[in-house]
Amino acid sequence: MTETYWDREWRHDNRGDGRYPENHLWEAVYGYLDLLDAANSAPNAGQAP
Repeated sequence: MTETYWDREWRHDNRGDGRYPENHLWEAVYGYLDLLDAANSAPNAGQAP
């Protein structure tokens, strides 16, 4: 999928309900950053149990 992401036909075929493929990527990035922030702000973050 990563190899065909910039292929115009693939992007056209995988656009559904007005959502572009990059919307899914941005949502995944924001979800990852939220998890990273939560992990870094947790008590004892980065310390071994």
